[in-house]
Amino acid sequence: MYGLSRPEDVTGILDGAPWTHGMDFEHFISEVMQKFGMSPEAVDEARYLPKPGDDCYIENNVTNPRHLTLIHFVEDLYKRQFLDPSNLDSLSKVFSGCLQETLQSEKLDFCTRDYNGCLYSIGAPGLRREVSLYSLVAGTMVDATLRSLLWKYDGHNAAILRGISPYRF
Repeated sequence: MYGLSRPEDVTGILDGAPWTHGMDFEHFISEVMQKFGMSPEAVDEARYLPKPGDDCYIENNVTNPRHLTLIHFVEDLYKRQFLDPSNLDSLSKVFSGCLQETLQSEKLDFCTRDYNGCLYSIGAPGLRREVSLYSLVAGTMVDATLRSLLWKYDGHNAAILRGISPYRF
């Protein structure tokens, strides 16, 4: 209903409804993290709000100046990136380019089990390797998302993200 209607038409209905927690970004990301194998403790760390004096608190943090939890920092990053149509267009091009690059049979070693040295061969249908859908989706989507949001994914950017919260990638 929400996706097919104007937000102002349904917001009054949804406000305060006990079943709307699933529409909350924090709840959604927490569910996704757990479905991809994160422990409940790791998800709690991603929800943790660092306070002055904590080991994970970074004074004068230029990357996360409002000291948001990791989950809300990612939400804020998404909003800043996606609300500008030119950003969204650029992001989608980088994202789809990354998927096209990654989804080539010779680059799928991270998510396959080898059967006779090849992914699949029309000439020899018995020669193939099994693709783990879980590993494929987790690997390609995370990589494509990082590349599109950070423009150039490298060790430096990964280190910045790791410094935001006690939750580690």
